[in-house]
Amino acid sequence: METGMLKEEVMKIEIPEVMKERIAAQCTSRMQEGGKAGFRLRPASVSALFLICFALAGVSGLAYGKLQGYFRDVKNPIGAVTGTAYEDADEEIMISAERKDGRIIAGITFADKEMFPYRELELIRITEYELQDEDGVVIPAEAGDAAVIKDGTACVTLRADIPAGGRYTLIITELEGLKKADQPLKIHGTWECSFSAE
Repeated sequence: METGMLKEEVMKIEIPEVMKERIAAQCTSRMQEGGKAGFRLRPASVSALFLICFALAGVSGLAYGKLQGYFRDVKNPIGAVTGTAYEDADEEIMISAERKDGRIIAGITFADKEMFPYRELELIRITEYELQDEDGVVIPAEAGDAAVIKDGTACVTLRADIPAGGRYTLIITELEGLKKADQPLKIHGTWECSFSAE
């Protein structure tokens, strides 16, 4: 297939601008790595590589039904499905943090509270996280109980002994959504928020 025909076919695939930028950055990074090893690409090869990257991203996005988070089955050692996990939820959940009365309050907000699976959840808690000071030193912290989700927002409390006056970063990599009589839903992503301890 000629490059012109390939380009026409790829341009028919609709993907968000953010995804195009990520793909272009990844392709550029891969090409630069290849250049360091003495590998040279011709201009036609470069444009074909970009087109293939865009095409594959569009197809993989369609395979999941969307380009954001997706479900992944969790299986036990004998192969039975024991639950589900929701991956790549970075863009679908916003996290904020503040120190209040000696505790850290983490605000969790769903970008679209009517989107599945978020509309089904009643409670949420933080299960995997790290609290760091401004030098990157990890500070021990203990997550509190699950918080009630109201209008797509919840406030989860973390207990940590942090002195006033410093800057801290809360890094969360897993949340757990709960609904009465349902199995917990592990929600994965990477959320970072910095805050001052006043």
